[in-house]
Amino acid sequence: MASPTTAADTAVIGIRVFDGTRQPFPAGAQILYRIIDGRNTPQREQFFNASAVRFVDLPVFDNLFDNYRVIVSTHRYLDAGLYPVHVEAGQEIQIELLLVPQNGAYNFAQAQWGNLGAIDPKVPDVLSSDLGDAT
Repeated sequence: MASPTTAADTAVIGIRVFDGTRQPFPAGAQILYRIIDGRNTPQREQFFNASAVRFVDLPVFDNLFDNYRVIVSTHRYLDAGLYPVHVEAGQEIQIELLLVPQNGAYNFAQAQWGNLGAIDPKVPDVLSSDLGDAT
């Protein structure tokens, strides 16, 4: 987490972590960030109390080793990750990951037919496209 700029032969990966409600993960929660290069070599493994983190000065190899794996973990949530995260020299990649509770459950309480149009006016049309006059 050094400088805000990127050296010509390194890359930056910015990570934003969200909770199961699609909100930024609560402030103060300790999140483990792991970044592993294409050689399966850990480049970063660090806890942060932040849901948005930038990792600078990641090595660029100009081959398949530039396909990084990013994994985030925290207590009482399932791990989340992304692969491949392809980096290029002098570039910054932004990714977003969603952590869901270990014992989470679906909640369709607000998914009543009359409420769907408020989410997106096209949703009722898409869901009823094969129903004809049945609605």
